Amino acid sequence: MSKVDELLKNNWILDSGADNHFTGDLQKLHHITEVDDAYVRTPIGTHKITHCGILNLKNSGPEFSIKVFFIPGFQSNCISLSKLKKDGYSVNYSNSNGNWTISNGDDGVTTTNVDGLTIINCNAVSKIFRPALLHRRFGHSSKFSIENCEICLLNKMKKRSFNKCPATTDDILGRIFSDICGPLVTSTEDFKYFITFIDEKSRFCGIFTIRDRSEAFRCFKQFVDWAETQTGKRVKSLLTDNAKEYRSEKFENFCLAKGIERIEIPPHTPQQNGIAERKNQSLLSMVRCMLSEKQLPMTFWSYAVREANRILNRIPSKATNMLMPYEIFYNRKPNVDNIRVFGSLVYKHIPSSNKLQPRAVPQILVGTLEKGYKLLDPKHNKISISRNVKILEDRCFDFKKHEIEIENIQNLEISIEEDNVKEDHEYSKPAMKFSNFSVKSKAAFPVPDSFEEVMNSDYKQYWLDAMSDEYQALIKHDVFEVVESDQRKLLTTKWVFNLKLTDDNAIKAFKARIVARGFKQKEGIDFDEIYSPVVDRSVIRLFLTLASKRRWKVNHIDFGNAFLNGKIDREVYVKPPAPYHEEGKCWKLKKSLYGLKQSPKIWNQTLSDQLLKFGLTRSSFEPCLFWSEKLMIIVYVDDILISFNHQSDFDNLLSFLSNNENGFIVKNLGPVNHFLGISITNVDHVFYLNQEPYIKSLAEKFNICAGSKEMIPLPSGILVDESPTEKPIRELIGGLNYVAHWTRPDICAAVNLLSRKMHHPTKGAWKSCVQILRYLLSTSDWKLKLEGKNEECEVYADADFATDKESRASQSGIFIKIFGSPIAWSSNKQKCKSTSSSEAELIAASKAIKEATGFRNILNEVNESIKLPMTLFEDNKNCLHYLKNLCPKHIDIDRKYNEDQILRGIIKPIYLESSKQLADILTKVGGRINYKNLIPHLCLVKGGMLDDRLSIPR
Repeated sequence: MSKVDELLKNNWILDSGADNHFTGDLQKLHHITEVDDAYVRTPIGTHKITHCGILNLKNSGPEFSIKVFFIPGFQSNCISLSKLKKDGYSVNYSNSNGNWTISNGDDGVTTTNVDGLTIINCNAVSKIFRPALLHRRFGHSSKFSIENCEICLLNKMKKRSFNKCPATTDDILGRIFSDICGPLVTSTEDFKYFITFIDEKSRFCGIFTIRDRSEAFRCFKQFVDWAETQTGKRVKSLLTDNAKEYRSEKFENFCLAKGIERIEIPPHTPQQNGIAERKNQSLLSMVRCMLSEKQLPMTFWSYAVREANRILNRIPSKATNMLMPYEIFYNRKPNVDNIRVFGSLVYKHIPSSNKLQPRAVPQILVGTLEKGYKLLDPKHNKISISRNVKILEDRCFDFKKHEIEIENIQNLEISIEEDNVKEDHEYSKPAMKFSNFSVKSKAAFPVPDSFEEVMNSDYKQYWLDAMSDEYQALIKHDVFEVVESDQRKLLTTKWVFNLKLTDDNAIKAFKARIVARGFKQKEGIDFDEIYSPVVDRSVIRLFLTLASKRRWKVNHIDFGNAFLNGKIDREVYVKPPAPYHEEGKCWKLKKSLYGLKQSPKIWNQTLSDQLLKFGLTRSSFEPCLFWSEKLMIIVYVDDILISFNHQSDFDNLLSFLSNNENGFIVKNLGPVNHFLGISITNVDHVFYLNQEPYIKSLAEKFNICAGSKEMIPLPSGILVDESPTEKPIRELIGGLNYVAHWTRPDICAAVNLLSRKMHHPTKGAWKSCVQILRYLLSTSDWKLKLEGKNEECEVYADADFATDKESRASQSGIFIKIFGSPIAWSSNKQKCKSTSSSEAELIAASKAIKEATGFRNILNEVNESIKLPMTLFEDNKNCLHYLKNLCPKHIDIDRKYNEDQILRGIIKPIYLESSKQLADILTKVGGRINYKNLIPHLCLVKGGMLDDRLSIPR
C-alpha cells in the first residue's frame, strides 16, 4: 500500500469536488441505517450507496456531527467542502499557510496539507462503536463476531450443527417451534427453566423463564394471545417434542379449540426440532459469555437469557436472508441504539434532599428497555428501572468491595423509578404474564392512576374505550343530570382503572370506573345508614351442600354496573372527572355512584326488594339468603348463586330481573365454576372447591417456590427467631388467611398463631409463613369436597390450654360437618381466661353448640330436616361433666343455654378419643398433630380422590 493510499484510508480528506460526504469504512459511523436505490458517480465509475450514518468530528473545540454515506469498496474517506457550506458550516481558507478552518460557530477543526491531500485535523468520534465493543454489547453474538474472542472460545465450543431444513410456511405464525430448556441452576429469581416459542417465518422468539415445566401451557396460551394480537394473524401449527408438558389435556383442548395443528416429533430425534434446539444453543452460548465476561454468578442466567433473546430478535439472521426477526415480525426496524454490555457497572442517579449525600449508587445492568434500563441493586436485593444512569461498559460490579455475598441475592423486590420508564418486552399489547418478573413488577403492563396517565399510555385507546363504556353506562342508567354548580359543596371524583384477568392471568378486559371520593362525606349530612350485609363463607358452603343433597343445579349470575341501579336517598352533587368536566357545571346524582358510603346499602336494598317482589322469602337468620320451594339464592354484593331443580324456574327469575323497572343488566355466567376467587367444580352433584391459581399467584407475588413435599404446614412449630424483619408479613398472612378460611382448614391454626406476630414481625414468623406457603404449593391441587350424603350434623370442639405464652389464653378449635360436608371451622384465642384445660374445652364446646344451632335454624327455615340430636364430640371427660352438670361460676353464663339444648335433645355430647378429634388440628401445630389420620376426614381430596400421598386406607 502506497503512502497516499494509507492516508486516504486512515484519514478524512476535505474534497472540493465531491457534493456529499462518503466513506468506505462503516465502522467509522454510528446510528447506521440502510439506503435504498442510491448511487454516486466517481471518476472510476458508478457506485451503489448502501448505508448512511453519523460521523462526529472533534479537535480542540466542541464536537459536531455530519451525515456520511457508505459506499462498499470505496477506498477513501472524504468530506465535501460544498456540502459543509450548504449545511451552514463556516469554512475559511488561510492564504498564509494554505489550510482550511471548519466550524459551526465555535472553535472548529483545521486541515493540513500532506502530499497534496487536504487532511482534516480531527478525531473521528464514532460513539466508540468499535467492532469489539459492538460484539460485547450484542452478547457475543456470532452476527458481530471478531476473531479470537477469548470469552467466545471459552464458552461456545460445540458439536456440529444440525442440518438445515427447508421452511414449511410462507406466513408469520404459520408454524411455531417450542422447546423447554432446563433444569438449570436455580436463578436469583427462583427460575429453573426457560421455554421458547419461535416463529418459523421470521425466527422471532418469545421466551418465558419458569419455575416448573408444568407452566408450559400457561406460557403457550399467553404467547398465542399476544402474537395474534400483535400481527393480526393466527397461529396455525405448533411443533414440539413429545414431552408430557405439551400433551396435557388443557394443552390439547386449547389447540383443538383454536384450530392449531399439533406436530410431535418422535423420541430421540431432536434434529427434527432443530430450530428450537439451535435457539436454545445460541441463547445458552450467549448467556455463558455474558456472565463470564462480567464475572457474574450463574444464578444471574434468567436476566441474561431474556436479554440475549432480545438481542437475537434484533440482529440479522442467515435464515431470514440477513433481515432481523423483529423487522419481519413487526414490519418495522427496531431501535438498537440503547443496547449496552450486559452486566456492566452502572451508576444510577438518586434524588437527595441532603446536598452532601452522594447523588448516585453503583448497580448492575441486567436488562435493556426501549427508554431505560433494568438495574439490580445487589446490596438491597432490589430491581429498579431507570434512565438516569451512567453505564461503564468496561467495568464490573465489585461484590467484595461492597461486602456483598452473591448467594444472598434472592427474593428480589421490584420498583419503578420516578422517571416513569415503562418496561418493554417483545410483547407489547396486550401485555400478559410473559415473565414472572414482569408480573411481580407490574411494569410489563402498567395500569394508569389518572386521566393524564391514560393520555400518555401506550395503550391509550384501550383505556379510552373503557372510559367511554363507563360514561355510556351512567347515561343509560340515568345516574345524573348536569346542573349549575352555584357554589354548592361538591364531592370530587376520580377514575379507577383495572384489568380483568382470566384464571390463567391473561387479559380479558380493560375496565374504567368513575368513583366518588366518599371519604369526604359527612354522616347526617350526606348519608344516614350505610350497613350492607355480606354473606358468611360458611353459609355459602352450606348452600352448595344443600344443592348437592337436593341434586339441584347451581348457576352464577352477576349484574353490570350494579351500584348505578339504586335511587339515591340524599341530594349529592359531584364534580365529574376529565374529560367530562365542564366549567361552572356539576352532576346532581339521581342514582348511587361507586365510592359513596351509602351505595352498597342502596344496591342491597334495591336488589332485595326485587327478589321479594318475585316471591322469594328472605332468611331471618342470614339476610343474604333468599329461598322458595323451587329456588334458593345467595347474594354477595353483585354476585349471585342460584340453586334450582328446573331450568324454567331459573329462566323465569332471570327474565324478571332483566325486565323490571330498574332495568338490571343481568349476566348469566352459566354453571358456577368461579366464585369470589374460588374455583368450583361440579362432578355429579358433588362440589369441589379449590384455590390453586390463587396459591400460585401468592407464591409468585412473594417470589417463593415449592420446597420438599412436606405434608405438615409447620413440622417444628413456629420458628423461634425474634430478630425483627421488614418483610411484608402482614400481606402474606392476609393471603394465607384467605385460603385457610375458605378451603384449607389444615392451615387454619398455624395462620391464626402467626397472625399474632403481625404487629411486631420477626424473622422466625416470616420463615414460618414461607413454610406454610410452600406446604400449600406442594398440595395446591387439594380440593374441599362438599357432598350432601346423609342427614347428620357432627360438631367437633377442642382447646389447647394456656397456649399463648404472654396472655396465657387458651386456643379454641371448632369443626362442624353437616350432611357429611365441612361447613364451618375456626381457630381462635379465647377471650375468657381458663384455670384448667377442662374450662378451656368447655368454652370451645359452648361456642360450637351456638354455631351448630345457628345452622340448624337456617335449615329449618328452608324446610330441610336434620337428624337430631346433633352430636358434639369432645375428648375431655371433665368438660362432658360440666356440660351435663354445674359449670364454674365465671363461665356459667353459657350453662343455661347448653343445658337447654341438651335437655331438648338438640345436642348430645359424646366422648371421642383425642386421636380422632378433628378439631385438634385447629388448636395445635407441628408434630403434636397426626395429620395423616385427620386430613382425609376434613374432606380434603386430590382431584376428586383422597390424596394417595397420605397413605390413607380406603
